[in-house]
Amino acid sequence: MKKILLLLLTLQQFSLADLHVQTTTQQTTMIELFSSEGCSSCPPAEHWVNNLVSHPKLWTEFIPLVFHVDYWDNLGWKDSFAKYSHSQRQRAYAQKGYTSGVYTPGFFLNSKEWRGWFGGDKIKLSTTPTDILTLDVKDEHVKVTYPNTDTNRIHIALLGFGLETKVPKGENRGKILKHDFVVLKHISYLSKKSTSITELLKSKIKARRYAIVVWITKPNSMQVIQSTGGWL
Repeated sequence: MKKILLLLLTLQQFSLADLHVQTTTQQTTMIELFSSEGCSSCPPAEHWVNNLVSHPKLWTEFIPLVFHVDYWDNLGWKDSFAKYSHSQRQRAYAQKGYTSGVYTPGFFLNSKEWRGWFGGDKIKLSTTPTDILTLDVKDEHVKVTYPNTDTNRIHIALLGFGLETKVPKGENRGKILKHDFVVLKHISYLSKKSTSITELLKSKIKARRYAIVVWITKPNSMQVIQSTGGWL
């Protein structure tokens, strides 16, 4: 018999309408971009991601996340969205053999390095069969449900949209950088048959709009099994 994973969080930053999103039995393609405001090659990559905001397949067939890394911060400009944990996430991909190196802009599709962006290639969406992942937001609580036969890790991310920075120093000096899909907070928990957790999923960074994304991995793996998300 399959176990049902239940994960409850309290979202105390927002006044939310109810949200219900559910995947199909086909894997949603999760797009990760590792970026930095201190990197002159990153604005074109983020512009490309920003254009996905109004795509009709957003949330249902693909989900972008932009992780700002901090290893550019000592080269003239400190990125206010950068986190050490994001840099560590990218380094962990390299250590586990998912990528050939640590660099920006760096793209991953369902945890696998994707260099197709540099050649103007289109993303090939996943057709891998998997279980259904459900995300519910009701009365400012988040519930994640996933049928599993063993222990998994649930990841939850808060994304910010409509963010702008005027950069006075560094490689992007004088530019106004616009950001969407920025990971403002990322938390994860090992799943159990029934888990109830209260967590403040909030950020000091004020965005024009927010979204929530959840994804599933095995406990000691970074390989994305399934993901879903939606607007808050």
